[in-house]
Amino acid sequence: MIDKLKNIFGIFLAVILLPNNSVSQQIKFSGEIKKGERFNHKISKDLIFELLPIEYGWIISIRNKNQIENYCGIATPPFHGINSLYIEGWHFRNTDNSGPNEAGEKNINAPQEIREFNFVLDQEGYEKTAALLNTILHSGNISSKKITEAEIEFGSIKKGNGKLEILEMKFENMKLNEKAAFAYMKFSVELNIPGL
Repeated sequence: MIDKLKNIFGIFLAVILLPNNSVSQQIKFSGEIKKGERFNHKISKDLIFELLPIEYGWIISIRNKNQIENYCGIATPPFHGINSLYIEGWHFRNTDNSGPNEAGEKNINAPQEIREFNFVLDQEGYEKTAALLNTILHSGNISSKKITEAEIEFGSIKKGNGKLEILEMKFENMKLNEKAAFAYMKFSVELNIPGL
């Protein structure tokens, strides 16, 4: 019995102490940003988390430091319409900008303070995912078997995931029937990056 416990303990130590490339790395950070500013945070040797300014707020981006492609854009559904990557002031206001975005007939169906997203881990994953998405989303003359195969392969590509939580926000352009824009945002980010 003692020998069995020693063997189990030895296996446990090997799993804990030896490098395991399949273990996820969790990264947490926070920041503040004003309208028109860009936020950057290095998350690995090659990857950068960014908030890129747009007219009404920011876009969440993770990219290789030597590339321009957004590794989140091809991994975070929905792939058409509003999704978590676009953080815009009007998402938090009702349709005519007369009040906050609340349940009811003036509701805007948009993500709110919690923004969850996925991302591929490298340029090879980006290119492979982009090709698969092209097959899945633009499947005009493609057989259903090929589409199903592409969907399965898309699901098997190694991806990280993240969550941006908006802790504080201020808006501008609060005029009736216009789109509100962010003036300021305080946020925290949590990323889970699988081992390569």
